Amino acid sequence: PDQQVSAYLLYDFPEDRLEITSPTGGERYTTLGSTNIYFNSFRSDSLKIEWSSDAGRSWKILKSLGGDSRLTNWTTPSSINSDSCVIRISQGSEVAQSGYFTITNPVTLCFNC
Repeated sequence: PDQQVSAYLLYDFPEDRLEITSPTGGERYTTLGSTNIYFNSFRSDSLKIEWSSDAGRSWKILKSLGGDSRLTNWTTPSSINSDSCVIRISQGSEVAQSGYFTITNPVTLCFNC
C-alpha cells in the first residue's frame, strides 16, 4: 500500500485496588438462585466475603477465599425480601462494597390448588 494509516494503541491500567465488579448495584435476584460474585484483587493475602440484607447494618460471612481468587459462586439465601442487599469484600486493610441489589422470593402461582 502506498498510503500511511494512523494507528492508535490504547492501554487500560486498572488501579491496584480491591474492587467488586458484580454485583455493582441494581441487580435483582430470587431466593435460592445461583449467581457469581466477581472482583479484582492485586494482593495475595486471603479475602473475606460478607453480605447484608439491611444496607450494611449487620453482616453475615459468606466465605473466605485465597488471594488468587477472582470470583465465587453464591446461592442466595431463602426467606429474604430486601432491596437493600449489599456485598462486602475485605482483604487486609482494604474493603470494597457493592451497590444495593434486590433479593426477593419468587412468585408461585397455583391453579386448582
